[in-house]
Amino acid sequence: MRAEKRIVVPTRNYRAKSINVDTIGAPVTPAHPPKRPERRIIGAIEPVIVRGKRGEVNVQARVDTGASRTTVDADIAARAGLGPVLGTVRIRQSISKQPETRPLVDADLIIGGEEFDVAAAIADRAEMKYHVIIGMDILASGKFLVDPSRASRKKRKDRSE
Repeated sequence: MRAEKRIVVPTRNYRAKSINVDTIGAPVTPAHPPKRPERRIIGAIEPVIVRGKRGEVNVQARVDTGASRTTVDADIAARAGLGPVLGTVRIRQSISKQPETRPLVDADLIIGGEEFDVAAAIADRAEMKYHVIIGMDILASGKFLVDPSRASRKKRKDRSE
């Protein structure tokens, strides 16, 4: 039986480390970090398909990195047939002191070719410019990078014509 030869070498943190002499000069396999999945760049406004039991509704959605949850207008939820109601959630808006209670429904949203099954909050957004808010529950999937200066594909096509 052959005895291992070991030497003591200093390390960066000034602590000695014992290593096997036989492994000195051995080929080292580089540790490659795992490849990140390809991320799609989306703008602050993106076309979204809201899919429910009654069909699909195409809308322009606002991508809001400050919103924790995706929100859909009540009229769009009714037209698409979203549901069932899973429960309620309390949403605190910066403009109001009291939190608002909203129903949560099961919703399928397609954004950038990716389909997401999320629990979306339902709110009356009829007076708002965008009837769907894409929140961090979708953005946290890591499939998108948000570029606020980038317009949606539909708006870019209109500008080029």
